[in-house]
Amino acid sequence: LTHMQALGFFFKLMSLHESLIDFQSCVSAQYVEKAKLYIENNFNKNITVSDVAKEIYVNERYLYNLFIKYEGISIKEYINLQRFSMACELLTGTYLSISEIAQSVGYSDVLAFSKFFSKRAGISPSKYRSALIDG
Repeated sequence: LTHMQALGFFFKLMSLHESLIDFQSCVSAQYVEKAKLYIENNFNKNITVSDVAKEIYVNERYLYNLFIKYEGISIKEYINLQRFSMACELLTGTYLSISEIAQSVGYSDVLAFSKFFSKRAGISPSKYRSALIDG
């Protein structure tokens, strides 16, 4: 094996390594997209990070790290953002009761939902709704 042949093999290996990294990155991004789709279709249920990980066949910690990398937030925070966003839409665009909205975004307990919403919005769901109606 000559020096030039060895160098050629080295560069070939480096090229294969780069291709593998690109492939892994693509697969990782697909896991995130699959998880987001599952969350968007199921946030009305009381889903957990574990449920999402099982659904797409990955480890919870790995999924957590992927969300931090690709979305800049944890997967739990992503789920909560989906729930909060939909709650805001339902509060402003429907006449559903607070209890019905709570159930629509995955909360069986209206008090837990009110606490969740108030922590994010700074006001209770009913005050949020009336502020927009009166506003």
